[in-house]
Amino acid sequence: MILPNKIDNVIFSQLRGEYAPGLGETQYNLEADETKVRKYLGTYYPRSFVEAYETFHDLCKVHL
Repeated sequence: MILPNKIDNVIFSQLRGEYAPGLGETQYNLEADETKVRKYLGTYYPRSFVEAYETFHDLCKVHL
C-alpha cells in the first residue's frame, strides 16, 4: 500500500518528517528533540499507519 497523498503531504511537507531508519532510535522517544521526532514521524509512523490500515481492512472483509 502507498500512503494517501494527503497523509504523505502532512508528514513530509507540513511537519517535515524525515525517513531515516536507525537501530534503537525510538527507545527514548519521550526525551527526543525536534530532529529525532521528525525522523520518527517520517520513518515509523507511515509503517504504523499502513499496518493498522491493512489490519482493519482485513477485519472488515471477514466480518462484513
